[in-house]
Amino acid sequence: MVHKRRDFLITFTILCLAMCACSGFQYLGSAFYGLVWHRIHGLGSGGARLLSGLFDSPWTGVLVQYIFSIGVPFLLVIPMTCFVRSDRRPVHTLPAEVWMSALFMCLGLGYIFNFLGVFLDVFISMFTGVPATDMNPVMKKGERTKKAPLPFTTSTLQQEASKALNFPISKTMRIAQQLYEGVDIKGQGTVGIITYLRTDSVRISEEADEAARAFISESYGEKYLSDGEGSKKSNAKIQDAHEAIRPTDINRIPSEIKESLSRDQFRLYQLIWKRFAASRMANAKYETTTVNIAAGDYTFRVSTSKVAFDGFMLAYTEADDEKQEKQVLLKSIDKDTKLKLEEFDPKQHFTQPPAHYTEASLVKTLEELGIGRPSTYSPTITTIIARRYITKENKNLYVTEIGSVVNSIMKESFPTIVDEHFTANMESLLDSVAEGHLNWKTVVANFYPDLEEAVEAAEKDLEKITIEDEVTDEICEVCGRNMVIKYGPHGKFLACPGFPECRNTKPYYEKIGVACPKCGKDVVIKMTRKGRRYYGCIDYPECDFMSWGRPVEKKCPRCGGYMVEKGNKLACADEHCGYTEAKEKETE
Repeated sequence: MVHKRRDFLITFTILCLAMCACSGFQYLGSAFYGLVWHRIHGLGSGGARLLSGLFDSPWTGVLVQYIFSIGVPFLLVIPMTCFVRSDRRPVHTLPAEVWMSALFMCLGLGYIFNFLGVFLDVFISMFTGVPATDMNPVMKKGERTKKAPLPFTTSTLQQEASKALNFPISKTMRIAQQLYEGVDIKGQGTVGIITYLRTDSVRISEEADEAARAFISESYGEKYLSDGEGSKKSNAKIQDAHEAIRPTDINRIPSEIKESLSRDQFRLYQLIWKRFAASRMANAKYETTTVNIAAGDYTFRVSTSKVAFDGFMLAYTEADDEKQEKQVLLKSIDKDTKLKLEEFDPKQHFTQPPAHYTEASLVKTLEELGIGRPSTYSPTITTIIARRYITKENKNLYVTEIGSVVNSIMKESFPTIVDEHFTANMESLLDSVAEGHLNWKTVVANFYPDLEEAVEAAEKDLEKITIEDEVTDEICEVCGRNMVIKYGPHGKFLACPGFPECRNTKPYYEKIGVACPKCGKDVVIKMTRKGRRYYGCIDYPECDFMSWGRPVEKKCPRCGGYMVEKGNKLACADEHCGYTEAKEKETE
């Protein structure tokens, strides 16, 4: 009987020692430390202030936790040592039932301590208003790596040029075509300075890769060289017929040939050059800091990061990264820092509807869905804008009335064709034809009969839909009717609805809702002969007001002149004044 009891105590003690880091003991230590911390801070004597300084140290809390997590089991080791010395038997020869009973007893004791720790934590929270386990900010530091970007494909070039340079898709492709066909470089003649611009591959030739690495090593240093070539997930839809878009010679630095390029050519070439150079450089590394701050019944989290090694960011930073707000801790903070509430800014956020497509996001979606090829993204968007199915306002694309009607008719009459998967499936079949795995006559024979039948049915059943012209408040000087908006080869114009009896027409100017600073009449949007937008008075030529920036109603508080929009700011139109302020966000 004595031996069994001694065997049980030995086994129980060993298991307790194995659970020395048990969360129950640590929780109990944290609760005990928190209780003592508050009791000491509630006293006012000199000795209490001395103890307060001791308990404010973060090492004191850690020491108390380890006393409970290691010290308590250590007290149980003493009888184990005595029994083992008198018995001299190996511990592993003890019966299985002894091990099992000791295990259950040890687990039960752990849960008891855990329950006591939680109970004390709740009691301290009710007594002090602050959780005992969250007396001080808890800090966590780490490291984050940002991978170098891949070289441009057609779609990524279009997206990045739209974000960083504010280029429409058509303009990006037009300028890229000029750079590919060749520009007159001083001392070199007409030279193509980028590779083929219609590609879906990120592959780079070995010769170009070696040249880029040699340039980076010489210009930036060995530590900025990447360990290996960046990779992208393989996609069966990628044709990989051409290299990624890159400069034909990386030693042709943008700043050195700037005089030979137009402003837009230089900006696009610089974007392509920087992206390619960055793709051969090392990853950037960030030091991250996360601070959990306890305040009453709530815990607030602050996360920040700073660049530890800039890597590829020395040469190139994406447009999205540049717009991100920098979160920086203004002062150093540690576990025993005392924080003071300066301001509380309550905000309520509601679920927002999906954002409107931009040209960049539409290209990205087309690529993800497998619709089209690199050569078709730009013509597709240009065509639906030219046919007025969609309209573009402040980068956003909006469906027009005629676009909505046409889409409804097409979905009703041709549901299998007006489907996001149709184009992708058809291109997959055509790829099979090109590869010789499928006969083209089979593809046509399976598709055309159904299409012919759907077209014949649509011609019979579809009703004729008339879209009424938009009526304006502009009065026709000839007959007195309200003029309407018509569309011609060069865009909108005003026409009399009494045609053909009255053939009066006028240019259409879109009003921006701001009075002319000179004469007080409406400011409208106009276009130069080269298609550049500007703002002028509707009473031209009697009033010669003109501004490249969009005027606003607010007057400059410094000089009293009119102000214009410049990005996210409002600036005085008078350059000598120089006053600027942040633009207020529009609320719906």
